[in-house]
Amino acid sequence: MHWRYAGGTVSDYAVAAAPLGIGLLALPAAILAFGGLPPLWFWLGWAWFTLVGALSGDFQFAAVEASR
Repeated sequence: MHWRYAGGTVSDYAVAAAPLGIGLLALPAAILAFGGLPPLWFWLGWAWFTLVGALSGDFQFAAVEASR
């Protein structure tokens, strides 16, 4: 289950999971940048990006599978 992306092949699952990985990497970076726990606006934005990004990746995966 692969599809063409930017001249190469990328696993559909990797595309769907990318926002989760980026979101997890953002947590320690934010703690270092803010010198402790980030403010509420960071958490709201983080949750939006991570959850909605992952869901949209799942929808893209489903659309690719349905188009085959």
